Amino acid sequence: MEESMNQDMKRALLGEKEAAKRLTEKRVLVPRPGCGGDDLKECYVCGVHFVTCQMCDWTGPMKNSPTDAHLAWNIRVPILNAEELEMLEGME
Repeated sequence: MEESMNQDMKRALLGEKEAAKRLTEKRVLVPRPGCGGDDLKECYVCGVHFVTCQMCDWTGPMKNSPTDAHLAWNIRVPILNAEELEMLEGME
């Protein structure tokens, strides 16, 4: 992963919306913070798009377009607690 994308990933996990938007533009999805899963799937059911984690079945917000579903997934990430931040720092 290139350095700027790595930094955007960290910033998005910390709740920075601009970093999440940049990742979305590159079609990159932020890993699921709860389980750490990065086996993510874009789904389209009954006219709505959403992203789901294949490890824990957590589903992101339902949206009208794939881009909106990706952005909703990337910006819905909560601010990390101290333990999660340490784990994130270990990803370097």
